[in-house]
Amino acid sequence: MNTTNNELVIATITNFIEFATDEQKLIANNLGLQIPSNIPKTVFAAKLRKELSNELCIDIHEKAPDGLINYSLQLASVLNVSTDISDDISKDELSAWTKHLWSIQNLNAFKTYKFEPGDVVSIKDDNNSTFYIISSFSTEGMVYFKGGKKRKWAGKLKIECKATERNDTLYKKALNDIELHSRSHEWTIEKADNLKEYEVSDEYHEYIAEEFDDEIRKAKDESPLQRFLEKYPQILCATLIGNPRYLMSQKRFGAEFVPDFLLADVDSIGIKWTLVELETPNSGISLASKNDFDQYTRKGISQIKEWREWLLQNLSYASKPTSEKGLGLTGIRPDCDGLILVGKRSLLNDTNSIIRRQIWESDRIRIRTYDGLLETLETRINDGFHPRRTWFIKENNHFPFDR
Repeated sequence: MNTTNNELVIATITNFIEFATDEQKLIANNLGLQIPSNIPKTVFAAKLRKELSNELCIDIHEKAPDGLINYSLQLASVLNVSTDISDDISKDELSAWTKHLWSIQNLNAFKTYKFEPGDVVSIKDDNNSTFYIISSFSTEGMVYFKGGKKRKWAGKLKIECKATERNDTLYKKALNDIELHSRSHEWTIEKADNLKEYEVSDEYHEYIAEEFDDEIRKAKDESPLQRFLEKYPQILCATLIGNPRYLMSQKRFGAEFVPDFLLADVDSIGIKWTLVELETPNSGISLASKNDFDQYTRKGISQIKEWREWLLQNLSYASKPTSEKGLGLTGIRPDCDGLILVGKRSLLNDTNSIIRRQIWESDRIRIRTYDGLLETLETRINDGFHPRRTWFIKENNHFPFDR
């Protein structure tokens, strides 16, 4: 991949789409071949190969697929380029025509948009309106995007915002889209080091469960439970299976939101985050009169959906390490799971389990009681919980790393 300037790309593509060279015509003339000279040099070369296929011991007579023929004819029509593409054209010759047409399309794009690194672009006819930021481009007209996970021919793109006319709103959306479509989920030592201060130990003791039980029974609202869970982060982490496991308390999402907790654990496909909202323990979760959640649970569901929307709009900032002025939530996604802690089992109604299952299946929000969390903690203590092994990946070398 070469970082080049706009003029060099235009010059390179212009040379590529020129008509047959004098050297090509001389070869055809010396061999007595009747090949039109007013065709692109790439197509002329394909016709030479076809005429000399027996002498060169190459088989290039396979007919081109009808779909590709129709595509090339439509593209030629759009570009107003005359061709000799026929229904029986060979696959090799049609490929030469297609490359020629693509090159003209790329050339037009570079002349029209004058691409440069930092431009915000989108893909033509992309109904999702995903934005990308140009990092570089090749002399052939291939455009590479920031994040290193995607590339497109210039002719497929359109400008949303020039780098010289920086639009912060569009640039922010592009950064969010880059992070949203990132496939870099592998876990690394560097990522683990960035979250080291939030890592939670595997220590589970009976006295923690006993104290938590007392807190649940005494609590009038969620405030004392928030403080207790901050003091003993392993309680919430008992709901996780992967290792290492992390907990952040009251991490601010901009000026608008402050989630009670952020949980994360790591397994073989990377890190997984959970948004945690605490509500009062004095709730029945659902209404006794109808099949719906009560006001406290509805508030918790609304909170998690608002946090997800904030993440969607600010994903790049949220995912960036704190050393780069981000929130340090590496690998977080706007559709991460939600967990609402609310109520006690003694207060539950008969309809409770049905609507809790429905909200999990439809919105990936799990609703649990405080004493249900206590039971999970007690199970971990009694069973001698041992977290799974984590696999770290560094420089394409895989090796196990026990925590």
